Order: sequence, then C-alpha cells, then structure tokens
Amino acid sequence: MNKIFSNSYFFVLIMLVAFACKKDEDTLPNNFVIYTEEVSEITSDGAKFNARVVNFGDGNVLDYGFVWSTIKDPVFNLSYSYVVSMGTDLESDEFSVFIKSTLTGNKDYYVRSFIKANNKIYYGKTVSFFSLGCSAPKINDFYPDTATWGDTITVIGENFSFKNSENLIKCNEFLSRCLNTTDSSFKFIVPETLNNYRSKISISISGNISYALDSLTLNPPIVTKLSCDSAVYDAVIKVSGKYFKKDMTTLLFNNEEAKIDSINSTSIKTKVPANLTNGWKDINVKVAGNLVNFSKVFNSLTPLIKGVEPDVAGFGDEIVVIGKNFNPVFENNILKLDELIVPINYCSSDTLRFNIPNETSNADGKMNLNLSIGGITANYDNDFILKAPEIESFFPEFVNFGDTVVVLGKNFNPDISLNNLYLNELKLNLLDASGSNIKFIVPFNLKDESGEFSLKIITGQQQDVFSSKLKVKTPIITGLSNTNTVIGDTLTIFGQNFNPVFTNTSVKIETIDAQIISSSSDSLSFIVPFLTENIPNNIYLNVNLQEIQSVDQVSLLTTTINSITPNEGFRNLELKIIGDNFSLNSGYNKVYFNDIEIPIYRSVRDTLVVKISDVISSGIKDIRIVVGRQETTLYGNYNHIEPWLTKTPIAGYYSRQYNAPIGGIGASYSGKGYAGLSSDLKTPFTLFGSSYRKFSEYDPISDTWTNLKDYPRYGSANLFTYTFEDSLYVIAGHLINRYSFTENDWVEKTILNSDYSHQSGFGFENEIFLISNEGKVASYDIYSNSWSNKNDFPDSPKLREGIEVNDKVYMIGTDYSLWEYEPLIDSWINKTRLPFTGLSIDSPCLKIENEIYFFPIGKGIYKYNPDVDRWFVASSKSPNPTRSDYYHIFYDNYFFSIDDKIYMAMLNLQQCCYYQVYEYFYEYDPSLDVFTEVVP
Repeated sequence: MNKIFSNSYFFVLIMLVAFACKKDEDTLPNNFVIYTEEVSEITSDGAKFNARVVNFGDGNVLDYGFVWSTIKDPVFNLSYSYVVSMGTDLESDEFSVFIKSTLTGNKDYYVRSFIKANNKIYYGKTVSFFSLGCSAPKINDFYPDTATWGDTITVIGENFSFKNSENLIKCNEFLSRCLNTTDSSFKFIVPETLNNYRSKISISISGNISYALDSLTLNPPIVTKLSCDSAVYDAVIKVSGKYFKKDMTTLLFNNEEAKIDSINSTSIKTKVPANLTNGWKDINVKVAGNLVNFSKVFNSLTPLIKGVEPDVAGFGDEIVVIGKNFNPVFENNILKLDELIVPINYCSSDTLRFNIPNETSNADGKMNLNLSIGGITANYDNDFILKAPEIESFFPEFVNFGDTVVVLGKNFNPDISLNNLYLNELKLNLLDASGSNIKFIVPFNLKDESGEFSLKIITGQQQDVFSSKLKVKTPIITGLSNTNTVIGDTLTIFGQNFNPVFTNTSVKIETIDAQIISSSSDSLSFIVPFLTENIPNNIYLNVNLQEIQSVDQVSLLTTTINSITPNEGFRNLELKIIGDNFSLNSGYNKVYFNDIEIPIYRSVRDTLVVKISDVISSGIKDIRIVVGRQETTLYGNYNHIEPWLTKTPIAGYYSRQYNAPIGGIGASYSGKGYAGLSSDLKTPFTLFGSSYRKFSEYDPISDTWTNLKDYPRYGSANLFTYTFEDSLYVIAGHLINRYSFTENDWVEKTILNSDYSHQSGFGFENEIFLISNEGKVASYDIYSNSWSNKNDFPDSPKLREGIEVNDKVYMIGTDYSLWEYEPLIDSWINKTRLPFTGLSIDSPCLKIENEIYFFPIGKGIYKYNPDVDRWFVASSKSPNPTRSDYYHIFYDNYFFSIDDKIYMAMLNLQQCCYYQVYEYFYEYDPSLDVFTEVVP
C-alpha cells in the first residue's frame, strides 16, 4: 500500500515539475530536483542515508550529500546540523552513505539530501528516523610523529564527528584544537602546554574514546654553543640552541640546577650557580622531561687565599680572609683551623669573615687555615696563631672553703666548660668565665698539709701556671660546748675556718676516732666515742689535712645505778633502771642480768627502760650496766618470777630414748594427776607403733609418779576423759570404761554405736556427750546406763574434749569458730572466734577459775573469759625443750590441772643420723603471767 502511494506521489511530482518546466522553459533555468528516500540499515553501528536525483539541472555540481539534525528541516551552517559532503562527481541519479558517527542512541533525527550548484543549495524533502546509536571513533595513524609546539598533526581513522567541536582531541591530558574534520580524518595543533616529550593522542566523541597506538614525540632540545666556557660565580652565560620552552626547561651544571633569567625558543640566559662546586662541569638541558647533554663542558674557577687579617688572635676575635673565587653561599665554603670546621659570618666572591671558635684547640697555638669549595682546597701559606691564656692575678689570696675566687688575665675561653682550672692537681668547677676573668668556688675537698695551692689554667691545650699560690685559712678552735660528758653524747667544737662538709674533717679524742654528725664554718658536732679511761682527754681536729689541738680537754662522767623499779616481775615486763650519766644513745648502753644481755627500749640521761627477755630464768639476778667501756654493778635488786617449772616426766616405760609416748589421757582428782594409755612413736609421720595399758598417778608435792592398775584394754591415740563423783570415765573408740579412784579398778560400760567412733566429747553432771566427726551428738546417762540423741553440733569438732564453765560447754569448730552449748536446753550459740590458728585435737585446753586456757602449738598461751566473751594472750610463751638441736616440738596428750596450776608433757623430736624422741614435763602457774586482751 505504501509502495503504491509512494510511486503515485512520485509520478504526480514528475508531472507537476514537467508542466512547470514546460510552462517556464523559456524564462527559468533548468534546476536540480532531488528526492530524499527513507533511512535504511539502522543499527547500533549507525544508519544508511539514501537519495535520488529526479532532475539534473544546469551548471556544475559543487557538492552534494546529506544534512541532518534533531530539529526538523535541517540546513547548512547551523550549529545543530551535521553535514556529510560527498564531493562534485555526481554521475548517478542515486547516491547513499552509511553514517557511523554523530548519532546518539534512542533519539529521533531528521535528514534530507542536498546538491550545491549555481551558487545555490537544492534540498530534498526531510525524512525522520529513530537512531540506535553509532560506532566508536578509531585512530589508525597520524603524521608527522615528531613535532614541536604549535605544529599541525593530521590524524587518519574512522567514525569521527563531522563537526569539529564534537571531536575532543587530547595530547596526554592537554586539549587541542580540531581542524578540517571528516568522518575519517581531522587535523589538530600541538598544545603549547604539552609538558612531556612523549604523549598519547586520543579522540573522544559522546563518551567513546580512542587512542593512537604510537606516541607523539616533541623535538628534543638542541644546544649549539655557550657564550663562555669558564667563569666565576654569578657570571652571566648565554646558552644558544632551539626547541627551548619557557616553564618547561631546566638548565643543569652537572646535577646542579641553575636559575634561568630569560628564555625563548632559541636561547637561555643564566648565571653561574653559587652552589656550583669547582672544576669542569657538563651542561645539560631538560625540556619537557627530555634531557640532552651538551658536548662541551663549563669550568668554575679555583678559590685562592691571599691574606688573613689579623693572623694572631684570641677566642671570639673576628678574622677577615681575603682572596678570590670564593663561593657567596655560606654553606658551600668549608673553612678549617687545623681540623676544626669554623662557622662563617660573611662571604662574597673575594672576602670571608669568621670569629675564632671557643672550641679551637692547639698545644703550640700555631694553626693551619684552609678553605675547601667543591672539593678543591686553598691553603693559607702562613700559620695562624692562637693566643695562649695568661693569669695575671687573683683575689682574695686567703680563703675559706666555699669562698668565691676571681682569676684575672687574658685569652681565657669565654665558654666556661672549655677552661680547665686546677688547684694543685684538683680540677675546679667554674662559676663564670669570659676572655679576661674566671670565677670559681674553693672546693670543700681541697687537701694539703701546707694549705697552699698552685693555680694552673689549660685553655685550648695551652696552659699557664701562676707564680703566686692560693692559701686556705688555718682552722682555729675557740672552745667546747662541754668538758664533762658521757659516751654517746653530742659534743660541739667552736672555732673558725672549719669545713662545712664534714666528710673532709676528722676528730679524735686521744687516738679514738669520733663520729661527726654536723659541721659549719664555725662549729662542728660529734658523738663522744668509747673512751678507755675517765681522765682528761685531748681533742684533735683535722680539716683537709691541716691538724690542730684543742686547748680544752674533755672528761667522762661516772655512771651510777641508784635503783630498779619494779624489783620483781615476769617475762616481757618493763623495768626502769634509775641512775646517773647513762648515754642518750641506747646503743652505747648495755644491760646484763647475770651474763644475759637485756634489750634496751628507751634511754635518757638518768633512766634506762628494759624489757625482760624470754631466756631469763627464775631467781635473784645480778644487774650490770656498761656505758661505753665503763661498767657499774648493782647486786640483788631484781627477782625474776618464772611461771614455768620443769617437772619429772612419767617414769618406767615412758623413759625411752627412741619410742616416747604420744596420745593417751590426762585427768586430775583430789589434788593428784592421772595419765597413761598412750602409744609410742616409732618414726615421725607414720602410724603409731605399740600401745600401752599403763595408768599412773602424779603427786605435785613430791613430783613423783606411781603406777596404778592397768587399763583393761590397750591404749589409743583417740581418747578423752570425764571425771564425775569418785570415778574417771575414759571414752575410747566404741567403749566407755570407768575407773574408781577409791577402788583402783576398771569397769567396762555400754558399747557405743559405730557412728561415734573417732569422736570428741565432754561431760556434764551425770551425762557424757559424744560428737562425731560429722557433728552428730549423742548423750550417755551414767546413772541409767542409756543413750539419747541431741541437737547436732553446727560445725565439725576441732578439739577432742569440750570445756565446761558455769553449766555451759565450749567447743572449737574447724574454721576456729567458738561454740557455746547449754546442756539443759540442748542449744548451740556462736561466740567470738579464736584469734589464732594451729589448734589441733591434741592441743592442751583446760579450765582454771572459770576461764579456759588454750595452748596452740607454736602460738604461745591464750585464755578465754566466757563472762565477757573476750580473748587474752599471755606475756610469756610455752617453753621449748632445752636441747637446741630439736627438729620438731609438739604436745603429748597427757595434761591436767591441779590447784589452779597446769601440768603438761612436751616431746622434742630430733633428727641426726636417725630419729630420737625426748619427753619433758612442765608446771605452769597462770597467776604468775601477764595477760592482755587481743582482738581476733
């Protein structure tokens, strides 16, 4: 249908044109008639434009092709139109072209054909199409490949934009101007800003970019000549050549960059760099990164020293060096005096100025001056002379330690640390220094018997010794603080010219050194030493080897003892010894009870306070006091009361050297003690050996033991007892056995339940209470010979036997807590815990006068008062066995109390080549001891 319509339309058009031409053929020229056909082959690579010439008019064809745009009816010479020119050789009535560039995808375009002829443009009709995009640009080649800034480069390729403005041309990152573009070629100008001698050419159209395979190379710089090949610093030099570029050119003398004063494409003007080292140098030019070496070289001139003013000088003096070809840059000149580099204050091409450094040092003062520039050294032909130091005077001439002395002279070093000043061979610490004076403090450790000292200075290895000598004033003694004193007292010597630092001073009384404790320039205090005789003694003072003798002499006061209070006491008791002329220093006083030294706690002139030692035994003691080497004695004024007495241990089978008893029982009745039923200890830390049935009675008055009827069974290490009426009840394992004191006989009682083996317990009135290791409590009624259960013990028992006080019983738990039990109401109450640890099931615990006494192994003696719930510790300690080679000490289990005294056995286990065990038996009287309250 469309094709028929198109053909009909075309036929009508021809008829109309023919008719018009026929009508005006005599008056109108024969015009070109062109028809734009539909766009074909539309793809993402582009689209094909098609046209037909309906009538060839008069005149030559100057151009033909297509014009297109996104706006209807596109025409030439508008910014929004694109034109493809196909030339002048229009020979066929049909022409077409495939457009592969300048088409954006997904957009409507309008295109029409044209013919230029007779100075006129003939357009075909406008057709539209929907673009799918176009091909990316592609660079195939370019020429020339070597050029300079501003040259024109031609690029050959594909799919370029027909509009110059849409072709984005770059050399590296620099934009260029596009000229004469077609879809297959364009031209551009090398950018003036291009700063690299190699660059990549690229074209970008609508985000599509293409690069040339080869690089564009800038013409390398060429150096043809230098205006001169030798000059001094700052001389102007002209470098001639071509392909130079301002802001992209670097001129190098070897590797030292020179400042460019002016530049054009063919010449460079510069000055010889001030930091250029001496000697011949290569000239290099780098343009846009391209480095070229000139075939010729440049020479900077050698420095020369002509003179030095002055050539004899001291520290800090300014020196002028005259010459030529110096480097005007300070750091490029290396000036030396011998090997010391000298800082330069000023420099030009012919003058250098510097000051003599304080560090300058030379033994004879003659020094070599030389200048190095760029590795080339110029020497001064003559020696430079450093002035030697000279001491002219000092003041004052007579001094004390610590005085300030001023030394006057010349050519001293202004740097205080670089002057070495000596008195004899002692180096001084200086306070201040300049070229003409030095100050110092007379040192406190200056020593010489004569008191005279030579003054010497060494500065810069040059020295001077002054003929006059410094004199230290002789010390003078004007008096003593006291001429009668006591050993250990502080005595003060008054006078003049003493040394405030007493470590350089010594004091002797006769031949005995005294300890100095303080000193100043006019006084000195010391502790009176141990003098041998109470006679007038001379005092000698030595100050820094100058020795003098005091006119006054010192004598010792006689020590006396007037009284002792109290004159009777126990261990750890404080005693006051009253007398005269004791030493204030406790260490100089010694107090002896017979031959045993007693510690002194306080000491004043008329009183000594001592504390009675644990090793003092009972009885009347001789007291001796030694003050220094003086001894005084006071006889029979102190009676020591010892609460511990050694008694006789159980005789017979207990008196064994190797297998002594352990465990067993102890009890008391009617003023007598009872013990036995123990096991022997074969070796430590093993099971018990043989057990015994023996049972004995102890008489404290005669200190003797009597054997009684044997226990009906063998003894055990796990026993406790309860005395009730005229009988002793022994609880052992599962058995209770009763012993009658009046009948000397044993009776076995009810067998216990096995839950109460290894038990603890206690007795109360007619009942025996047993506590298992788990805290279960059972009660045995002596009268009815029957058992009943009680409330559990809240802890595990720590003691074998509880203690009854005022109808209440006290037991120890495993965490050393204390529990109070009331048998009448079967109730347990927690009390104040023990203030110690280490209490074992075999530790002695007994009651005396309603107080409980505890003997924890190695902890001393404690007692507990149930009425106030308080703990107390004794001033004394339980005695150790008398043998000193003991290995281990522990209590036996037989202990009892008689008439408010405590009796207990102790074992001493000794280790030599084998184990030996010794038994001891003691009486302890608590009334003879001192107890103080202790907080748990």
